[in-house]
Amino acid sequence: MDLWICGRHAGPISPQHCIINTSDLSNVKVGGAISIEVEARDKLGNTVNGTDLGIQDAHFMVDVIGSKIEVFNLSYIGNGIYGVNLSQNTVGNYNFSIKYGGQSIMTKSMVINVLPSKHWFI
Repeated sequence: MDLWICGRHAGPISPQHCIINTSDLSNVKVGGAISIEVEARDKLGNTVNGTDLGIQDAHFMVDVIGSKIEVFNLSYIGNGIYGVNLSQNTVGNYNFSIKYGGQSIMTKSMVINVLPSKHWFI
């Protein structure tokens, strides 16, 4: 299936072949950095370089669902990599999913486990 983004052909990006890289999501402290990156791939598994195709503004989005739903756009970093850094300020488990052009690139949502920060008093 071909995808159209922002009025132009999105090229050969295949959502089901993209690769997701994240920081450790199991024990994030409140306010701690969470890094999510997606490597754009075509249906043959080759990296799709956005600058070659002119699609640096491809619509990769992260939906984070917890006490409220938040949506983050991933920015083009280079070499086919899109990324976002975010943080959560409330303790809890948050499900997140990543989409490209409205199509999920994950078979199931992943969980971010946000723990309280420890404060040491002297």
